[in-house]
Amino acid sequence: MELPNFGEPEYAIIVETDTQQLFLYSYGKKVQEVMRMPCSTGKKAGPKWKSGDSKTPEGVYLLKKQYLRKDLAPIYGNRALTTDYPNKLDRLMGKNGHSIWIHGTNKALKARDSNGCIVLQNGDIDRLANYITLDRTPVVITDRITYRPAGQKDPGRPIIHGILSGMAQAVGEGSYHDFLSFFSQRYLPDINWWTQWRVLREKAAAEGTRITLDLKNIYILKHHQTYTVLFDQFISVKGKSAFAGKRKLFVAANSTALKIVGDEYQLLPDRQIALESADPLIGVATRLARSYDPDEQIIRLVDRWLAAWSAKDIDTYRHCYSDAFISADGKNLDAWVAHKKRLNKKYRFIRVTRGKMRIVQQSGSATVTFLQKYRSSGFKASGRKKLVIRNEDGEWKILRETWEKK
Repeated sequence: MELPNFGEPEYAIIVETDTQQLFLYSYGKKVQEVMRMPCSTGKKAGPKWKSGDSKTPEGVYLLKKQYLRKDLAPIYGNRALTTDYPNKLDRLMGKNGHSIWIHGTNKALKARDSNGCIVLQNGDIDRLANYITLDRTPVVITDRITYRPAGQKDPGRPIIHGILSGMAQAVGEGSYHDFLSFFSQRYLPDINWWTQWRVLREKAAAEGTRITLDLKNIYILKHHQTYTVLFDQFISVKGKSAFAGKRKLFVAANSTALKIVGDEYQLLPDRQIALESADPLIGVATRLARSYDPDEQIIRLVDRWLAAWSAKDIDTYRHCYSDAFISADGKNLDAWVAHKKRLNKKYRFIRVTRGKMRIVQQSGSATVTFLQKYRSSGFKASGRKKLVIRNEDGEWKILRETWEKK
Protein backbone atom coordinates (compact mmCIF):
# COMPACT_ATOMS: atom_id res chain seq x y z
CA MET A 1 0.00 0.00 0.00
CA GLU A 2 1.34 3.43 -0.95
CA LEU A 3 -0.79 6.43 -0.07
CA PRO A 4 0.01 10.13 -0.48
CA ASN A 5 1.08 12.12 2.55
CA PHE A 6 -1.03 15.28 2.83
CA GLY A 7 0.45 16.21 6.21
CA GLU A 8 -2.43 14.49 8.00
CA PRO A 9 -2.98 10.72 8.20
CA GLU A 10 -4.71 9.11 5.23
CA TYR A 11 -6.94 6.08 5.65
CA ALA A 12 -7.71 2.89 3.79
CA ILE A 13 -10.42 0.31 4.41
CA ILE A 14 -9.78 -3.40 3.94
CA VAL A 15 -12.62 -5.92 3.98
CA GLU A 16 -11.56 -9.53 4.59
CA THR A 17 -14.43 -11.75 3.48
CA ASP A 18 -13.02 -15.02 4.89
CA THR A 19 -13.11 -13.67 8.44
CA GLN A 20 -16.04 -11.26 7.90
CA GLN A 21 -14.06 -8.35 9.29
CA LEU A 22 -13.52 -4.77 8.17
CA PHE A 23 -10.19 -3.10 9.02
CA LEU A 24 -9.36 0.61 8.97
CA TYR A 25 -5.69 1.43 8.46
CA SER A 26 -3.99 4.80 8.71
CA TYR A 27 -1.03 5.85 6.62
CA GLY A 28 1.32 8.52 7.91
CA LYS A 29 4.95 7.74 8.60
CA LYS A 30 3.88 4.10 8.78
CA VAL A 31 0.86 1.91 8.15
CA GLN A 32 -1.03 0.92 11.28
CA GLU A 33 -4.39 -0.50 12.21
CA VAL A 34 -6.85 2.04 13.63
CA MET A 35 -9.83 -0.22 14.25
CA ARG A 36 -11.48 -3.43 13.17
CA MET A 37 -15.14 -4.40 13.26
CA PRO A 38 -17.36 -7.32 12.27
CA CYS A 39 -19.12 -7.08 8.94
CA SER A 40 -21.46 -9.13 6.79
CA THR A 41 -20.82 -9.71 3.08
CA GLY A 42 -22.59 -11.66 0.33
CA LYS A 43 -24.47 -14.85 1.15
CA LYS A 44 -22.36 -16.73 -1.38
CA ALA A 45 -18.56 -16.93 -1.23
CA GLY A 46 -16.28 -15.85 -4.07
CA PRO A 47 -16.01 -12.62 -6.06
CA LYS A 48 -19.06 -11.09 -7.68
CA TRP A 49 -19.53 -11.60 -11.45
CA LYS A 50 -23.12 -10.78 -12.24
CA SER A 51 -26.18 -9.04 -10.91
CA GLY A 52 -28.20 -11.08 -8.44
CA ASP A 53 -25.49 -13.65 -7.60
CA SER A 54 -25.50 -12.61 -3.89
CA LYS A 55 -21.70 -12.21 -3.93
CA THR A 56 -19.51 -9.32 -2.82
CA PRO A 57 -17.02 -8.02 -5.41
CA GLU A 58 -13.28 -8.25 -4.85
CA GLY A 59 -10.88 -5.52 -5.83
CA VAL A 60 -10.11 -1.88 -5.04
CA TYR A 61 -13.01 0.57 -4.95
CA LEU A 62 -13.73 4.14 -3.96
CA LEU A 63 -16.71 5.59 -2.18
CA LYS A 64 -18.83 7.99 -4.23
CA LYS A 65 -21.80 9.22 -2.18
CA GLN A 66 -23.12 9.12 1.37
CA TYR A 67 -26.79 8.84 2.36
CA LEU A 68 -28.11 9.34 5.89
CA ARG A 69 -30.99 7.58 7.62
CA LYS A 70 -33.58 10.17 6.55
CA ASP A 71 -32.91 9.32 2.89
CA LEU A 72 -32.83 5.53 3.30
CA ALA A 73 -35.10 2.56 3.74
CA PRO A 74 -34.84 1.09 7.29
CA ILE A 75 -32.82 -1.91 6.05
CA TYR A 76 -29.81 0.36 5.46
CA GLY A 77 -29.60 1.54 9.06
CA ASN A 78 -28.01 4.87 10.00
CA ARG A 79 -26.18 5.56 6.75
CA ALA A 80 -24.97 4.12 3.46
CA LEU A 81 -21.86 4.77 1.35
CA THR A 82 -21.96 3.84 -2.33
CA THR A 83 -18.97 2.25 -4.08
CA ASP A 84 -17.91 2.62 -7.71
CA TYR A 85 -18.44 -1.08 -8.49
CA PRO A 86 -18.37 -2.06 -11.31
CA ASN A 87 -15.27 -0.05 -12.17
CA LYS A 88 -13.57 -0.04 -15.57
CA LEU A 89 -11.55 -3.17 -14.81
CA ASP A 90 -14.68 -5.04 -13.71
CA ARG A 91 -16.49 -4.07 -16.91
CA LEU A 92 -13.56 -5.11 -19.08
CA MET A 93 -13.63 -8.51 -17.36
CA GLY A 94 -17.35 -8.87 -18.09
CA LYS A 95 -18.53 -8.32 -14.52
CA ASN A 96 -21.79 -6.52 -13.91
CA GLY A 97 -24.22 -5.64 -11.16
CA HIS A 98 -24.87 -2.46 -9.23
CA SER A 99 -25.61 -0.89 -5.85
CA ILE A 100 -22.73 -2.36 -3.87
CA TRP A 101 -22.71 -0.25 -0.71
CA ILE A 102 -21.24 -0.16 2.75
CA HIS A 103 -24.23 0.41 5.02
CA GLY A 104 -25.72 -0.06 8.45
CA THR A 105 -28.61 -2.32 9.37
CA ASN A 106 -31.89 -2.43 11.27
CA LYS A 107 -31.39 -6.00 12.49
CA ALA A 108 -28.81 -8.14 14.25
CA LEU A 109 -25.62 -8.53 12.23
CA LYS A 110 -25.02 -12.05 10.86
CA ALA A 111 -22.01 -13.26 8.86
CA ARG A 112 -22.56 -13.68 5.09
CA ASP A 113 -26.08 -12.34 5.18
CA SER A 114 -26.17 -9.65 2.48
CA ASN A 115 -26.99 -9.64 -1.22
CA GLY A 116 -23.48 -8.36 -1.97
CA CYS A 117 -23.16 -5.22 0.14
CA ILE A 118 -20.84 -4.82 3.13
CA VAL A 119 -23.05 -4.44 6.20
CA LEU A 120 -21.93 -3.00 9.55
CA GLN A 121 -23.59 -2.36 12.86
CA ASN A 122 -24.93 1.19 13.04
CA GLY A 123 -22.47 2.34 15.68
CA ASP A 124 -19.56 0.98 13.65
CA ILE A 125 -20.52 2.64 10.37
CA ASP A 126 -21.02 5.93 12.20
CA ARG A 127 -17.47 5.65 13.61
CA LEU A 128 -16.05 4.63 10.23
CA ALA A 129 -17.66 7.58 8.45
CA ASN A 130 -15.43 9.99 10.40
CA TYR A 131 -12.37 8.68 8.51
CA ILE A 132 -13.78 8.63 4.98
CA THR A 133 -13.13 11.11 2.18
CA LEU A 134 -15.33 10.48 -0.84
CA ASP A 135 -13.48 9.73 -4.08
CA ARG A 136 -10.23 9.27 -2.17
CA THR A 137 -10.47 6.75 0.67
CA PRO A 138 -9.88 3.33 -0.92
CA VAL A 139 -11.83 0.19 -0.05
CA VAL A 140 -9.92 -3.04 -0.71
CA ILE A 141 -12.12 -6.14 -0.68
CA THR A 142 -10.29 -9.47 -0.59
CA ASP A 143 -10.75 -13.01 0.66
CA ARG A 144 -7.69 -12.89 2.91
CA ILE A 145 -5.16 -10.16 3.74
CA THR A 146 -1.56 -11.15 3.02
CA TYR A 147 1.38 -9.42 4.68
CA ARG A 148 4.83 -8.70 3.27
CA PRO A 149 7.86 -9.05 5.58
CA ALA A 150 8.98 -5.74 7.12
CA GLY A 151 11.52 -4.01 4.92
CA GLN A 152 10.62 -5.98 1.79
CA LYS A 153 9.68 -3.58 -0.99
CA ASP A 154 7.30 -4.27 -3.83
CA PRO A 155 9.38 -4.23 -7.06
CA GLY A 156 6.36 -3.05 -9.07
CA ARG A 157 6.07 0.35 -7.40
CA PRO A 158 9.11 2.07 -8.94
CA ILE A 159 8.00 0.72 -12.33
CA ILE A 160 4.58 2.29 -11.85
CA HIS A 161 6.14 5.62 -10.91
CA GLY A 162 8.15 5.35 -14.13
CA ILE A 163 4.94 4.74 -16.09
CA LEU A 164 3.32 7.82 -14.55
CA SER A 165 6.35 9.99 -15.24
CA GLY A 166 6.55 8.71 -18.82
CA MET A 167 2.84 9.32 -19.44
CA ALA A 168 3.07 12.90 -18.19
CA GLN A 169 6.11 13.53 -20.38
CA ALA A 170 4.38 12.02 -23.44
CA VAL A 171 1.33 14.24 -22.89
CA GLY A 172 3.56 17.29 -22.49
CA GLU A 173 5.91 16.79 -25.42
CA GLY A 174 5.72 13.28 -26.88
CA SER A 175 3.69 11.52 -29.54
CA TYR A 176 0.58 9.41 -29.13
CA HIS A 177 2.80 6.38 -29.86
CA ASP A 178 4.87 7.34 -26.81
CA PHE A 179 1.66 7.66 -24.79
CA LEU A 180 0.26 4.31 -25.96
CA SER A 181 3.53 2.51 -25.17
CA PHE A 182 2.48 2.40 -21.50
CA PHE A 183 -0.74 0.51 -22.27
CA SER A 184 -1.26 -3.20 -22.82
CA GLN A 185 -1.73 -4.17 -26.46
CA ARG A 186 -4.90 -5.92 -25.35
CA TYR A 187 -6.37 -2.63 -24.15
CA LEU A 188 -6.84 0.43 -26.35
CA PRO A 189 -7.66 3.60 -24.42
CA ASP A 190 -9.75 6.40 -25.88
CA ILE A 191 -7.23 8.44 -27.90
CA ASN A 192 -9.67 10.53 -29.94
CA TRP A 193 -8.65 13.66 -28.04
CA TRP A 194 -4.98 13.48 -29.01
CA THR A 195 -5.21 15.41 -32.31
CA GLN A 196 -6.89 18.36 -30.59
CA TRP A 197 -4.36 18.14 -27.78
CA ARG A 198 -1.43 18.27 -30.24
CA VAL A 199 -2.90 21.40 -31.83
CA LEU A 200 -3.08 23.07 -28.40
CA ARG A 201 0.53 22.14 -27.64
CA GLU A 202 1.76 23.44 -30.99
CA LYS A 203 -0.12 26.71 -30.57
CA ALA A 204 1.39 27.17 -27.11
CA ALA A 205 4.87 26.40 -28.46
CA ALA A 206 4.42 28.99 -31.23
CA GLU A 207 3.64 31.54 -28.49
CA GLY A 208 6.81 30.58 -26.62
CA THR A 209 5.23 28.57 -23.83
CA ARG A 210 4.48 24.96 -22.87
CA ILE A 211 1.49 23.06 -21.60
CA THR A 212 2.57 20.54 -18.97
CA LEU A 213 0.80 17.76 -17.09
CA ASP A 214 1.63 17.21 -13.42
CA LEU A 215 0.48 14.16 -11.46
CA LYS A 216 0.06 14.66 -7.71
CA ASN A 217 -1.35 12.90 -4.63
CA ILE A 218 -0.53 9.47 -6.04
CA TYR A 219 -1.55 6.31 -4.27
CA ILE A 220 -0.88 2.74 -5.33
CA LEU A 221 -2.79 -0.28 -4.02
CA LYS A 222 -2.27 -3.90 -5.01
CA HIS A 223 -4.96 -6.58 -5.05
CA HIS A 224 -3.60 -9.97 -6.09
CA GLN A 225 -1.54 -9.17 -9.22
CA THR A 226 -3.28 -5.94 -10.24
CA TYR A 227 -2.35 -2.45 -9.06
CA THR A 228 -4.90 0.32 -8.75
CA VAL A 229 -3.28 3.75 -9.14
CA LEU A 230 -5.14 6.96 -8.31
CA PHE A 231 -3.78 10.47 -8.80
CA ASP A 232 -4.81 14.07 -9.34
CA GLN A 233 -4.03 15.68 -12.70
CA PHE A 234 -2.99 19.33 -12.97
CA ILE A 235 -2.45 21.26 -16.18
CA SER A 236 0.07 24.12 -16.09
CA VAL A 237 0.24 26.96 -18.61
CA LYS A 238 2.47 30.02 -18.19
CA GLY A 239 3.00 29.37 -14.51
CA LYS A 240 -0.67 28.89 -13.62
CA SER A 241 -2.01 25.46 -12.69
CA ALA A 242 -5.55 24.04 -12.58
CA PHE A 243 -7.08 20.73 -11.48
CA ALA A 244 -7.84 18.52 -14.49
CA GLY A 245 -9.53 15.53 -12.86
CA LYS A 246 -8.79 12.56 -10.63
CA ARG A 247 -7.59 9.66 -12.76
CA LYS A 248 -7.58 5.94 -12.02
CA LEU A 249 -5.33 3.38 -13.74
CA PHE A 250 -5.30 -0.39 -13.47
CA VAL A 251 -1.84 -1.83 -14.02
CA ALA A 252 -0.98 -5.52 -14.42
CA ALA A 253 1.74 -7.73 -15.86
CA ASN A 254 1.65 -8.01 -19.65
CA SER A 255 4.02 -10.84 -20.55
CA THR A 256 6.99 -9.70 -18.45
CA ALA A 257 6.27 -5.96 -18.18
CA LEU A 258 3.73 -3.99 -16.20
CA LYS A 259 1.27 -2.22 -18.48
CA ILE A 260 -1.96 -0.25 -18.07
CA VAL A 261 -4.91 -2.59 -18.64
CA GLY A 262 -7.70 -0.09 -17.89
CA ASP A 263 -8.19 3.59 -17.12
CA GLU A 264 -10.99 5.97 -16.21
CA TYR A 265 -11.75 9.31 -14.60
CA GLN A 266 -12.72 8.97 -10.96
CA LEU A 267 -13.63 12.63 -10.63
CA LEU A 268 -13.96 15.30 -13.34
CA PRO A 269 -12.80 18.90 -12.83
CA ASP A 270 -16.29 20.27 -13.43
CA ARG A 271 -19.30 19.38 -15.51
CA GLN A 272 -18.96 22.29 -17.92
CA ILE A 273 -15.40 21.36 -18.92
CA ALA A 274 -16.48 17.75 -19.37
CA LEU A 275 -19.26 18.83 -21.71
CA GLU A 276 -17.18 21.34 -23.67
CA SER A 277 -14.28 19.12 -24.72
CA ALA A 278 -13.34 15.61 -25.78
CA ASP A 279 -11.20 15.25 -22.64
CA PRO A 280 -10.85 17.34 -19.46
CA LEU A 281 -7.16 17.90 -20.24
CA ILE A 282 -8.22 19.83 -23.35
CA GLY A 283 -10.92 21.78 -21.55
CA VAL A 284 -8.65 22.85 -18.70
CA ALA A 285 -5.69 23.66 -20.96
CA THR A 286 -7.93 25.73 -23.25
CA ARG A 287 -9.32 27.73 -20.35
CA LEU A 288 -5.88 28.36 -18.89
CA ALA A 289 -4.50 29.44 -22.27
CA ARG A 290 -7.42 31.82 -22.76
CA SER A 291 -6.94 33.35 -19.34
CA TYR A 292 -3.45 34.40 -20.42
CA ASP A 293 -4.45 35.68 -23.86
CA PRO A 294 -4.75 39.49 -23.43
CA ASP A 295 -7.04 39.82 -26.46
CA GLU A 296 -9.30 37.10 -25.09
CA GLN A 297 -9.59 38.96 -21.78
CA ILE A 298 -10.54 42.15 -23.62
CA ILE A 299 -13.12 40.31 -25.74
CA ARG A 300 -14.67 38.89 -22.57
CA LEU A 301 -14.86 42.39 -21.04
CA VAL A 302 -16.62 43.85 -24.09
CA ASP A 303 -19.06 40.95 -24.38
CA ARG A 304 -19.87 41.10 -20.65
CA TRP A 305 -20.42 44.86 -20.95
CA LEU A 306 -22.76 44.47 -23.95
CA ALA A 307 -24.67 41.65 -22.27
CA ALA A 308 -25.15 43.69 -19.08
CA TRP A 309 -26.25 46.73 -21.12
CA SER A 310 -28.82 44.62 -23.00
CA ALA A 311 -30.06 42.96 -19.81
CA LYS A 312 -30.32 46.30 -17.95
CA ASP A 313 -27.99 44.75 -15.35
CA ILE A 314 -26.70 48.07 -14.05
CA ASP A 315 -24.38 46.59 -11.38
CA THR A 316 -22.45 44.42 -13.85
CA TYR A 317 -22.53 47.26 -16.39
CA ARG A 318 -20.94 49.67 -13.89
CA HIS A 319 -18.31 47.10 -12.89
CA CYS A 320 -17.00 47.16 -16.50
CA TYR A 321 -15.91 50.80 -16.08
CA SER A 322 -12.91 52.38 -14.41
CA ASP A 323 -13.67 54.73 -11.52
CA ALA A 324 -11.75 57.32 -13.58
CA PHE A 325 -14.15 57.03 -16.53
CA ILE A 326 -15.22 60.23 -18.29
CA SER A 327 -17.81 60.12 -21.08
CA ALA A 328 -17.51 62.01 -24.39
CA ASP A 329 -19.87 64.70 -23.03
CA GLY A 330 -17.96 65.04 -19.75
CA LYS A 331 -19.98 62.83 -17.38
CA ASN A 332 -18.10 61.04 -14.60
CA LEU A 333 -18.95 57.42 -13.80
CA ASP A 334 -21.74 58.20 -11.31
CA ALA A 335 -23.43 60.59 -13.75
CA TRP A 336 -22.98 58.13 -16.62
CA VAL A 337 -24.58 55.27 -14.68
CA ALA A 338 -27.46 57.54 -13.57
CA HIS A 339 -28.01 58.40 -17.25
CA LYS A 340 -28.15 54.69 -18.15
CA LYS A 341 -30.61 53.98 -15.33
CA ARG A 342 -32.97 56.59 -16.77
CA LEU A 343 -32.74 54.97 -20.22
CA ASN A 344 -33.39 51.54 -18.71
CA LYS A 345 -36.66 52.86 -17.27
CA LYS A 346 -37.56 54.68 -20.46
CA TYR A 347 -37.18 51.73 -22.87
CA ARG A 348 -39.07 48.47 -22.54
CA PHE A 349 -36.12 46.56 -24.03
CA ILE A 350 -32.55 47.28 -25.13
CA ARG A 351 -30.45 45.13 -27.45
CA VAL A 352 -26.82 46.00 -28.19
CA THR A 353 -24.60 43.83 -30.40
CA ARG A 354 -21.18 44.18 -31.98
CA GLY A 355 -19.32 43.26 -35.12
CA LYS A 356 -15.75 42.05 -35.38
CA MET A 357 -13.39 43.85 -33.03
CA ARG A 358 -10.05 45.45 -33.78
CA ILE A 359 -7.79 45.53 -30.71
CA VAL A 360 -4.59 47.58 -30.48
CA GLN A 361 -2.68 47.04 -27.25
CA GLN A 362 -0.11 49.29 -25.66
CA SER A 363 1.57 49.06 -22.29
CA GLY A 364 -1.27 48.47 -19.83
CA SER A 365 -3.94 49.92 -22.12
CA ALA A 366 -5.74 49.16 -25.37
CA THR A 367 -8.02 50.68 -27.96
CA VAL A 368 -10.97 48.61 -29.15
CA THR A 369 -13.09 49.49 -32.19
CA PHE A 370 -16.10 47.69 -33.68
CA LEU A 371 -19.43 48.24 -35.39
CA GLN A 372 -22.09 48.64 -32.70
CA LYS A 373 -25.78 48.03 -33.38
CA TYR A 374 -28.23 49.48 -30.87
CA ARG A 375 -31.95 48.78 -30.82
CA SER A 376 -34.51 49.60 -28.15
CA SER A 377 -38.27 49.98 -27.89
CA GLY A 378 -37.92 53.65 -28.83
CA PHE A 379 -34.68 54.06 -30.79
CA LYS A 380 -32.26 52.23 -33.06
CA ALA A 381 -28.93 53.12 -34.62
CA SER A 382 -25.61 51.65 -35.70
CA GLY A 383 -22.17 53.18 -35.79
CA ARG A 384 -18.49 52.86 -34.98
CA LYS A 385 -17.79 52.36 -31.28
CA LYS A 386 -14.37 53.14 -29.84
CA LEU A 387 -13.38 52.09 -26.33
CA VAL A 388 -10.20 53.05 -24.54
CA ILE A 389 -9.55 50.54 -21.79
CA ARG A 390 -6.80 49.96 -19.28
CA ASN A 391 -5.64 47.14 -17.06
CA GLU A 392 -6.31 47.89 -13.40
CA ASP A 393 -4.85 45.31 -11.01
CA GLY A 394 -5.17 42.54 -13.58
CA GLU A 395 -8.70 43.47 -14.75
CA TRP A 396 -9.55 45.41 -17.90
CA LYS A 397 -11.80 48.46 -17.39
CA ILE A 398 -13.40 50.99 -19.75
CA LEU A 399 -11.78 54.40 -19.37
CA ARG A 400 -13.27 56.29 -22.34
CA GLU A 401 -15.88 55.56 -25.01
CA THR A 402 -17.01 57.33 -28.16
CA TRP A 403 -19.59 56.52 -30.82
CA GLU A 404 -19.79 57.77 -34.38
CA LYS A 405 -23.01 57.21 -36.29
CA LYS A 406 -22.65 55.19 -39.45
